[in-house]
Amino acid sequence: MKQCILAPIILLSLALRHVWCHGDHGDAEPLFQWTTIDYNWRTKAEREQAIAKGRYIPLQNAINGIRVYDNKIFVTVPRFGDGIPSTLNTLVNARRRFLSSSTVLKPYPSWEMQQEGNCSAFQKVQNIEIDPKRGIMFVIDTGGKRYGCPAKLVIYDVNKDVEIHRHMFPDDVVSRGTNYLNDLVMDYVDGQVGYLYITNTRDYTIVVYDVLNDNSYSFSHPSMNPEPGKTDVKVLNNIIQVNNGVNGIAISSNFEYVYYSPIAGTGLYQIPTQVLRNSSSDFAAHVRKVGDKPSQGDGMIMSTKNSLYFSVLSKNAVAMWEIHKDVQKYGSEGAVMMDTLTYEANDPSMEWVDSLALDQSGYLWFTTSRLQLYFNNKLSNDTINFRIWRAFVHEPSYAYFDINGTSGSMHNHHHHNHDTDHDHHDHHGHDHYSYPGGAASTYISSILLLSTLLLNSYMCKFV
Repeated sequence: MKQCILAPIILLSLALRHVWCHGDHGDAEPLFQWTTIDYNWRTKAEREQAIAKGRYIPLQNAINGIRVYDNKIFVTVPRFGDGIPSTLNTLVNARRRFLSSSTVLKPYPSWEMQQEGNCSAFQKVQNIEIDPKRGIMFVIDTGGKRYGCPAKLVIYDVNKDVEIHRHMFPDDVVSRGTNYLNDLVMDYVDGQVGYLYITNTRDYTIVVYDVLNDNSYSFSHPSMNPEPGKTDVKVLNNIIQVNNGVNGIAISSNFEYVYYSPIAGTGLYQIPTQVLRNSSSDFAAHVRKVGDKPSQGDGMIMSTKNSLYFSVLSKNAVAMWEIHKDVQKYGSEGAVMMDTLTYEANDPSMEWVDSLALDQSGYLWFTTSRLQLYFNNKLSNDTINFRIWRAFVHEPSYAYFDINGTSGSMHNHHHHNHDTDHDHHDHHGHDHYSYPGGAASTYISSILLLSTLLLNSYMCKFV
């Protein structure tokens, strides 16, 4: 009898823990992990030839940027060196025995668009952003110093995989030889993307792209520079010197403020979007420091609830600043300071939390790339080097704002058939990786588990 009563109680407590954890915020879990990154090569001979000629050096391929849209996962592999065959990709399930993994990268939108040295193709893509309301992808390409390719912005209709526009950045806005376009956010005006704000981490500037006028300009300020004494980044027991400036960038859910931070530094800064929207604005007169992060960090992302998630490199963690809570204390977002800070995810294996994304279902996605080892040539073939993590945070991306109000919407904004879309996008016999749905599936499974356990407990009374 004791065993009959005790077992349901233990299982019930575990089930309740599951419900409480995922009903608000859940633990981060690695959905994908690799020792080396592979691609959906069309033939074994093609892969072997790429390796032989140095076009594919497995350990040189590090996943950095990530975005999730319409059950597809987009990732970037910046060309930090030789041997990187594709810089913008989607994750696909592979069915070819000669590949090193069952989940590989499929070049997006094509292999042809990945030709290094062809200035019309992608050269070095660090990150992308997607407008989920219209299915528009914005791709920032640093260009190629080796081949003299200028930096560019390429815009796709991601539902049709069709390029709809590209903007070549003038050299006086984005330098051809020294720039590194790192991250970007969308600024919505009257419900549509009106501006893009792009961090140029090597030239220490924020680049603005005016979508309607197809025009670009940039701002510079000392807050975008590396901070003295903070260029040594420590991750676990490894230290790497980083001399780069402004890196992570996010925008408030009401699109009134932009937040940014240098990677070689801890300061977090705020600038009104009204300043960024005017090329002749006095940036210095309006920028404001809102606090210091626990350590240097890389990417960041804002939710519809105005929660800022950002990388904390020395803690192997993702931190969250619930801005709306501190706004209540300070009276307005224009006066807010960063006081309410919590850790959303923290694990020793989260080495170099790189890029962060939020999907429409309230999941936080982020990549860990071990760049502290990558840039010191210390990666090895006998351990996991790259991971994609996911945690349920109950907050969708800022881009899923409710056009009729300020609160976020967790509904799917896509109107086409997903099965048809997957068939349309894949031409080589592979399926795009599909991940579990949103919070609803978690709640339902938890409720079913609870019901079963309670029934089991009730039946034990008669044993």
